[in-house]
Amino acid sequence: MKRITAIITMLMILLSAAPAAADPRYDLRVELKKQVLSFPDQKPYIDTLGERSYLPLKIVADALGINVQWDASSNAAIVKHSDREIRMDVGAKTVMVKGQEQELNGRAELAGNRLMVPADFFSKGLGFDMYWDYGTRLVIIF
Repeated sequence: MKRITAIITMLMILLSAAPAAADPRYDLRVELKKQVLSFPDQKPYIDTLGERSYLPLKIVADALGINVQWDASSNAAIVKHSDREIRMDVGAKTVMVKGQEQELNGRAELAGNRLMVPADFFSKGLGFDMYWDYGTRLVIIF
């Protein structure tokens, strides 16, 4: 009985230690200007309900040439693009764009020292066009 318990415990430890890359939620690609982005530390992912794509704000914004600053005192990112200044608070589901509140399809969250935002932040908040290809699990921002 002790041997079976030990084997089950070992299997549980091994399965829980599997890298995030093996998790199908992280099997997601992001393309900008016909180039697939690479993510060195925090990969984009689909939430546990399989409904929303989350992207690391700073990495995608940098690739788009957008300025992002972090306000550590309030856990918020300030994004400046063209004539827009957008504040994205951790846990927020809305952003203010030109004085108008825009509701996103998910809440901003911290993961791996990155602010992860719903992919539609780039379309609703920053005015880019976005396309989601479910079959290939590809987010295209243009």
